[in-house]
Formats: sequence, structure tokens, C-alpha cells
Amino acid sequence: SENTDLVTELSVAMLRGMQGDNLADSQTVLGTPKHFVGDGGTAFGTSPQDGAFLDRGITQVDEATLREIHLPPYLDAIENGARSMMISYSAWGGEQMHGLRYLIQDVLIDELGFEGFIVSDWGGIDNVADTYYDSVVQSVNAGIDMNMVPYDYVRYTRTLREAVENGDVTMARIDEAVSN
Repeated sequence: SENTDLVTELSVAMLRGMQGDNLADSQTVLGTPKHFVGDGGTAFGTSPQDGAFLDRGITQVDEATLREIHLPPYLDAIENGARSMMISYSAWGGEQMHGLRYLIQDVLIDELGFEGFIVSDWGGIDNVADTYYDSVVQSVNAGIDMNMVPYDYVRYTRTLREAVENGDVTMARIDEAVSN
């Protein structure tokens, strides 16, 4: 919907319906609001994929508009118990969302107070930077706790270990990710 209030109302109702009053209850599931943030506002024709005009595209709005239109559903989800969040394939401000520390760490975690688990989308970190190594480093340091690796988990694991050994990703960051 183009109506932020409607999106917020429906998404919060779904989250609360899935999670119930107690996530330990066997009749509940962990809801994962997605795709943080701006995914529904990508500009037509900005997708890097052939034949896809919006998917993985660029959200071409200023920060005030991003906050006014795209952020409210996530804030309400957090206030209503969201414990998991999936990052968007989209880009904003010239950066892929999966590597955008400002929006993940500074806004989602620090400003909005999200204390849950942050997951990538399917292979979402793969092309954040010019190299795979830099993509892994940037995304993990931006706040991604778990990377959904669709094809080559050995490469990802090897790359993340190398980044830790090189000091490009700290053990404190790894500890933080696995504690969420």
C-alpha cells in the first residue's frame, strides 16, 4: 500500500498474531519484519536485475521522506515485540542496505532501540562492495548478525574467519551477533 498508516496497522497485527503473548508458547512463531528499510519505495527501472524494474532497486528519497514514509512500520513493530528483522536488498544514498551501517546500527539499533536478531536477505551481502571480502566485512560491521548464504557457506565462513584474523571484524562484533 502507499498508505503508511495502513501498512503499519496490518503489519503490527500480523506480527502480534504470529508471536502471541509468549514466544515460548508452541503455537507461536517469531515474526520477522522485512525488508528494512525503503524496499517498498524503490524507483521504477533502478533494479540491477534484467526484467525486474523495482526489486533490489534504489529508494530515491531524502532522509526526511525515508523516515516519514518508510520507517514508521518498523518502529511500531519494535514497540510491539519484534525480535528479528530482515534487511532489504534495496539501496539508499548510494549504498546497498545490507552494508549501510548508518541505517542498521545508528537508526535501527541505536535510535529505535531494536535489540533483536538482524538477518540478511538471501545472499543479500554478496554485492555490497567491490569484493566479496569487503562485502562480508562491511555487512557484518554494519550490524548483520546472520548472513543467509544460498550457495557457498564454506566461502563465507572462510572469508569471515579471515576478516576476524585480519582485525577487520572484531571478536566483540562476532560475540554480539551470536548473542542476539
